[in-house]
Amino acid sequence: MGSGLRAAMRPHPLFVSEARGAHVWDLDGDRYIDRHGVVLIYDEVIAGFRIARGGAAERFGVRPDLSVFGKAMAGGFTQSAVVGRADLIDQVTDGVVRAGTFNGNPVALAAVQAAMGALKDPSVYETLENVSARFERVIGDLLAATPRVARLKRVGSLVFMPPGKNFLSTAHRQTDIDATAEALERVLRQVRV
Repeated sequence: MGSGLRAAMRPHPLFVSEARGAHVWDLDGDRYIDRHGVVLIYDEVIAGFRIARGGAAERFGVRPDLSVFGKAMAGGFTQSAVVGRADLIDQVTDGVVRAGTFNGNPVALAAVQAAMGALKDPSVYETLENVSARFERVIGDLLAATPRVARLKRVGSLVFMPPGKNFLSTAHRQTDIDATAEALERVLRQVRV
């Protein structure tokens, strides 16, 4: 398994629960991560809004101190956000510098509002999970049938397989998955020879 696939594997359940879980105690009975002032930051630029509305934090049940989101929050339009604990976020009023080309851009913020409105509907993630599971079954079976080619790993609509990350969406249909499978099968036949 290549290093890219190793990085795409799901984190061990103990890791995500223990990162801020009730079982991380030091000798004084306090939570270790909080007692030592560790700020837990989730980079949700890739996972945010793709595997759950609340990203990896929601999917794995961990509440980070800060999370960073990228353009998926605006349906692909250029925008990003840092969200989290008020005492950390409020530091921008105390001289912590933040800058960005699209800060306060009304078009980008309208895109965020539209995307967030669309993602409120739980059926969006149900559809996304169904499309992604179908892709995983069909493409995963093709890859598994060909020795030494590749394997895929999936978390929500994120599919990790050579040559990298693939993002599925609610726009993908059965015909798209079938067309992808047919093209992949043609390539795999050449590899088998």
